[in-house]
Amino acid sequence: MTDRVTMFFEERPVIWGLRGDPQLWDALQQATQTIPVPATAVELEAVLCRLFQELTGEVLTAGKTFFMAPYHTGGMSGGFICCDFWINQGFPLIGQRYACR
Repeated sequence: MTDRVTMFFEERPVIWGLRGDPQLWDALQQATQTIPVPATAVELEAVLCRLFQELTGEVLTAGKTFFMAPYHTGGMSGGFICCDFWINQGFPLIGQRYACR
């Protein structure tokens, strides 16, 4: 059986950007269950950016935060997504896991 991208999402980060980011993490994990692990890190990054845009309707942009009602679970930042988290922590963590597989 071919490894799937979802395996890189199994262990969740300890620190998040905003309260909607864990729900987006879960959505990305679900969305990658059928996607085989790409041959290169560049291809993996492209997959992640494409899925980010498909799931949020937003382009991953430094300094940007936005609200996603489906990811609102309460709190002041509930439902908000922090692009800087994904650019600086979330996707680099996935990239590190890819490199160490």
